[in-house]
Amino acid sequence: MVLIVGRGLISGCKDSCTSDQKSQIDTIDDQAARAGTIGWIGFGIGAAGIVGGVTALVLSSQSPKEEAAVKKGVTPYLGWSEVGLHGPF
Repeated sequence: MVLIVGRGLISGCKDSCTSDQKSQIDTIDDQAARAGTIGWIGFGIGAAGIVGGVTALVLSSQSPKEEAAVKKGVTPYLGWSEVGLHGPF
């Protein structure tokens, strides 16, 4: 009979377990603790990725006012000693 409690594995054999069985139980406990730690690290990395993606999405979008302020086309200009066109080509 095997019972899992918290982070430890408690065997029904208690004092009658051999050293091999106790060693096996310790190995399984260590593997479970390591897997739990890796799982929490994965959740943290995933959460950071979601927050970063949402932040990039919000910061990269322009408001309608900013889009209206962008002029499209070419504008002529006349200076003291120069004449030209200004705008995206």
